Formats: sequence, C-alpha cells, structure tokens
Amino acid sequence: MAVLHEGFPETATASAVRAVTALLAEGRAHSGMVTSLVEFLGDAALSVTNLAENPHFAEVLPDVADAVAAAYPVVLPLLRTSIPEHAPLYAENVVAIAQMAPLADQREELAAFIRDWLQRGPVREPCGSVASASSASTSVACSPTLTLRSGCEPR
Repeated sequence: MAVLHEGFPETATASAVRAVTALLAEGRAHSGMVTSLVEFLGDAALSVTNLAENPHFAEVLPDVADAVAAAYPVVLPLLRTSIPEHAPLYAENVVAIAQMAPLADQREELAAFIRDWLQRGPVREPCGSVASASSASTSVACSPTLTLRSGCEPR
C-alpha cells in the first residue's frame, strides 16, 4: 500500500484513489487486499480532512477530496456486507470518508446504520439493504478510537 502514497497518506493522488476505487467497485481487488485498499481510502480521507487548511495542498486537495468522496458508495456496501472481523476496520474507514465536508449529508444515514449495527451486533446484511434506527442519536461510538457525531463538522 505504501507504493500508492509513497508511505505517507498525505501524498495520495486523486488518480491512485480512483484506481483503488475502481478495483473495489469492479470486484477486481484480490480478496486478501480489500481491507488494505479500504484502509488506504480511509487514510486518504483523513488526509483530506487534516490538510484542509494547509495552503501547501490547496491546489491538489479538491481533486483528491472529490475522488475520495466518489469512493463512499463503493466502500459503504463493504461495511454492510462485511464479516464481523472486518466490520470495525471498514466502519472506521467509512466514517473517515463521511467526515469529509462533501459527505456531510451522508452522516446521519451512516450513523443510523452503525447505531443499529452496534445494537444488534455485527451481522452481515445483504448488499444494498439499508439499515435504519427509530431515533437519532448525536454520537455513535464504533470502537474506543472511532466516533461519528451526526451533523458535526469535519475535524
């Protein structure tokens, strides 16, 4: 994975993000590499969020942000259909993607899905199904290091 971003997620390029997204979307990624590719996309999303105010990246960041945002509908079904062992990693990276400003409108649905997932435990859902919760919470904790606050601004 380091070759995709030269060992530093901050140097991920939009073309690398698009290539990884295409591999996942088209089912061409080796099954043993899917979690690493999802993690790469999450790292790229964190970089977009963390570098949003850095003037050195102002020129390239919008293109990377658009590419990572385009990965969200590809990665979300992987979370919905993941095996329990992979679900926390997928959740962490999907949340990182959703924390980007362009995906603010997706956070409430994702929070509802994760909240429901936590209440019932990790269970595989058929691809494309939508989980819902009857009430909205302002904070959903997925692991000791992962929290999604619906309606929050990106970090």
